[in-house]
Amino acid sequence: MSQNNTQMSPQQLAAKKKIKARNRKVNQVLVILTLVLTLVTSAFMIFNIVQIALKPSGGSGEVMETETNRLKNEYYEIGNNPTEIYQDYFKELTAALESGDEQKIAESVVKCFITDYFTWTNKDGNYDVGGSQYIYGEKQLSFIEQSRWQFYSDLDLYIEEYGRDNLLEVSEVTITSSAFTPHDDRRMDDGYYIEATWTYKDSSVLNTNEFMHTGFFYVTKGELQTDRYEIFNFAETWEGYTEALAEAYDMEA
Repeated sequence: MSQNNTQMSPQQLAAKKKIKARNRKVNQVLVILTLVLTLVTSAFMIFNIVQIALKPSGGSGEVMETETNRLKNEYYEIGNNPTEIYQDYFKELTAALESGDEQKIAESVVKCFITDYFTWTNKDGNYDVGGSQYIYGEKQLSFIEQSRWQFYSDLDLYIEEYGRDNLLEVSEVTITSSAFTPHDDRRMDDGYYIEATWTYKDSSVLNTNEFMHTGFFYVTKGELQTDRYEIFNFAETWEGYTEALAEAYDMEA
């Protein structure tokens, strides 16, 4: 029988062994790199989890800033590109919560509401109604729906026509009067009558004087009787305010 012609020569065999040895080293390096990358990724994830776990819960009322740029305290939070003045007023609200000054809390709630509700430059459309978290719990849904048909009704058109940056933006809120009102047979909760005025930044497309810039508010604690104050009622004029409040409380105006 003749010798197999496919038998490798010693030189070929040695070359093949070298290739296998090189491939084996490459594979070992890849395995080591994969393990190192896995360890680094795992360590990073564990670090983030620990950092999150060690963050304050916010129960003390302090302001927290998260990766989504949201500010929050025990009862309220803001996000969605808040304006600088809104952030300032929200920090005032948080400080009032920490101090326990209920009149200051009620005033700060009004300032935060006005700044968010009457600002359009950070809204996405007429469905994006600002300030609703400050409205009395049972009234929130009807308030949002009513706002979509009234103050926010043309917002989609304004955004499309002029761009958000040119629309309404509250620049300052001033509390002009504030008084405590205890509950009685006609008022279910203690609260504060608050009058406020506000100004808008100049707009090149809207006449800001044509929009609401004075309001009368009644602020009371929520249904659960916590330290969360909410706006029970507000109106543009004192006459409308007293009439609306009378209807809400079944009182004589």
